[in-house]
Amino acid sequence: MGFQTVVNVENAFGIQGALYDNGPVRSAPYELVSASAAYNVIGATAYTLTTADTGNGSASGVAAAGGTGAFVGILGNAKLYATAGTSSGALNPSMALPNYTIGELFTMADLIVAIPGNASIGDLVAYDLTTGALSTYAPVTKFTAALSTGGALSVTAVSVGQLQVGQMISGASIPGGIYITAAAGTGNTGTYTTNYIGAAVTSEAMTAPSLPPVAASVTAQFYTGSVMSVSAVGSGVLAIGQVLYGTGIPSGTVITALGTGVGGTGTYTVDTASTFTLASGTVTADLCGQVPNASVYRFASVASANSNVGVIKLTN
Repeated sequence: MGFQTVVNVENAFGIQGALYDNGPVRSAPYELVSASAAYNVIGATAYTLTTADTGNGSASGVAAAGGTGAFVGILGNAKLYATAGTSSGALNPSMALPNYTIGELFTMADLIVAIPGNASIGDLVAYDLTTGALSTYAPVTKFTAALSTGGALSVTAVSVGQLQVGQMISGASIPGGIYITAAAGTGNTGTYTTNYIGAAVTSEAMTAPSLPPVAASVTAQFYTGSVMSVSAVGSGVLAIGQVLYGTGIPSGTVITALGTGVGGTGTYTVDTASTFTLASGTVTADLCGQVPNASVYRFASVASANSNVGVIKLTN
């Protein structure tokens, strides 16, 4: 038997929250105090700073799942946490930590995480401002549109992503510095206002850097075949990649494709672990923030669960 001559620097896929390889790592301990302890899920939650002085010498500060403060990391699996079980048994397995636990939050690592829905390598990473739950979205929005002399952007097709106020638009005939200032469209086809003043631009392919998904509240019901039918929109717009919440909706349900709906009423395809039906009710999608300097590095679909397994590369 000869000597080993090759070393595999990439670890096998493992438990969410674990390191994927032996690359550079930056992390710090924080006291976890979230709106709900159920949000403190290892390998699935992003945190923001709430208090810098915790009074606990082993912590760098107090952090909450989601929130609007400074991003301080994603909860990793330090393999040091004491199990707290679940509400049905102290010895039951759980990936959620109680509040006031000292958790290891990573800002630089190749980290194995749970991702709802499908993802592509290079996708950007978002987190729910309410729960901290991770999701992904395409880095570039691609669409076809024409631009009038008064700055009206008439979008006839969107192949990837969602259009939002604030996005800078690019195209072969578009000068630099042009961005969307108002939207009559619902993230997809429709009319948008820009700051453009100049000669009319005929229809052409355009792009815009994507922004994290926006919030929405709609009235919808679910049919067999993973179809959501939206009958009314209370606020916001719907888009591919949004994680959906509501009574009876399985955890991790996410919009995967547009049907007749293009941001408002109509049908949408959703990704769940099992086909389910649900009578008409309120369905929401929370506002999301972007995980700084993070992208999908590896992805593996898991058909038996709503959360797929992926590796995100954090380079903070």
